[in-house]
Amino acid sequence: MRVDGNTVQLNCPQPLRDAGFAVAGALFDVDVALDVPDASTLFRKLCATAAPNFTQECQNMVAFSYGVRSSPKRQLMYGSAAGEGYAARVITEFIRLGAKKGIFALSCRFIGPTEHRADLIDADNELGVIVGSVKEGPRVRMVARIRVPLAGDVRAVMDTIVKDYEKYFSSVLCEKQPTPELEAMPSYLPDTVVLQLYRDVVEAESAYYMDANSLTFVALGDAERPALCGIDAAAQLHYEGAQRAVVSAAGIVSSIRRRRLRIPFGNSELSQLLRRAYNTEKGNRNNSLTGSTETALLAHAFLDAVWAEESFHCLSTTRRVGNILLSTGIGSTTRDLAVDKWRPDQGIMELRDEPMIARTVYDYRHFGYESNRPISGIKEEGMKRVNAIESSREETRERQPSVFCERAKHEAEKMTKELERRDGATLDEIERTLEAKKRESSALQADRETRNWEYEHTVEKIRTRKQTEESASERLRQAMQQLEQELSLRQSAIGTREQQLEMVQLDGARSERPSCGSGILLRRCEGPSGRSGAASGGSGFIRLRK
Repeated sequence: MRVDGNTVQLNCPQPLRDAGFAVAGALFDVDVALDVPDASTLFRKLCATAAPNFTQECQNMVAFSYGVRSSPKRQLMYGSAAGEGYAARVITEFIRLGAKKGIFALSCRFIGPTEHRADLIDADNELGVIVGSVKEGPRVRMVARIRVPLAGDVRAVMDTIVKDYEKYFSSVLCEKQPTPELEAMPSYLPDTVVLQLYRDVVEAESAYYMDANSLTFVALGDAERPALCGIDAAAQLHYEGAQRAVVSAAGIVSSIRRRRLRIPFGNSELSQLLRRAYNTEKGNRNNSLTGSTETALLAHAFLDAVWAEESFHCLSTTRRVGNILLSTGIGSTTRDLAVDKWRPDQGIMELRDEPMIARTVYDYRHFGYESNRPISGIKEEGMKRVNAIESSREETRERQPSVFCERAKHEAEKMTKELERRDGATLDEIERTLEAKKRESSALQADRETRNWEYEHTVEKIRTRKQTEESASERLRQAMQQLEQELSLRQSAIGTREQQLEMVQLDGARSERPSCGSGILLRRCEGPSGRSGAASGGSGFIRLRK
């Protein structure tokens, strides 16, 4: 089974086709299709806009979850040990937005083949019952109704519900049964789980169960036929009750989609209990004050071939919802009768072997039954026959691997010839092509490795040259810094000598002026080279004599 947009394509696996399954493939159009659903995605896709309408427009909401045994219809709706379900998220969001707009209460119970209505909030409560009324519709009484003013209260109640329903449905929640016997004849539980959030405006309405509006989450019973259905009377009754609830839910959704004048609420107890949710309960003054009910039907199916038959029946419900020819009875006109007939035919074929096996067992007679003469050593004769049977069985068991290998070899040759005929190429040609591709791949790999080595070698050379150039540049930078320091020292020394020379010149100019009987003789000492010390920057001195 594949999901393409909003279309689900189901292809019948080859074993079912070989067994005579009536449908080779089918397409199912839905509003929203999710390949791998989870609680957060379902909340975002289906229920994100329902919270404001619940409190502002006083609008009801009903969500049906339907699927085969072991599908996560209950886990995704109510939650599990892995996390909370989308029902808890929706209820928490509703209470958060309408915290000061009413009184909220939660109730959760079973609707099964018996009159007893088990309570999932209080597992010890066995008094739940549906009470009918002439003035009003039927209602569930004597079940727990817990007030949840805060989101934490909702989580606590949902944890209790998850623990109780996992305990009750433990035999059908696992995808694979623990033993071959249970895999051949698995358990079947037709019970429907109903979780409801009630909102009352004032305390008096809450005391008399006059709810302003409600939020309902319904997990319908298992979709597939139970083992020995049609043979076991109890299993047949359970299956009919579960299908009656499924058909009533499909009838409600189809009537809403096709805008029919009347909704068929009389098909089952479930539909009778939903009258108030759809504003059709007799004598309820809130019918005219409540907005149109928002409804969603979620069909769960497995993608693998093991559940192909059950997935086909489950997805056929979507056709009932969208087809205008929907019948409100258990046998819908849109169902594939050939597919429905196929499963009982398979059961009949299996049961035909039972009389032959029974005849073989019960008609067994001892080997000495028809003997006219007495048999001496009857125990030894019996042991001989037993040993012969055991040796024959051992020989058969020893031959089984070789027979299996021979059969597998024959099937492989047959499949190979079929593939060669279909593809137009023999196995030898494919092997030669594969060998050529392998050689080409090896050559390409060797060339790639050579190029990688050359690139790495070139990069290493470039890296070495770069390091050499960087070290040479660093040495030149250090030499330039040293020369700049020496130049700055020379320049500072020259500046000092120039200042001294200017002072000497000023003193000489002052000495040339006439004075009253006194004079100054300036004499400069020269170095060995004949240059003045001030000019050469060497050692020198000035003598002043008066």
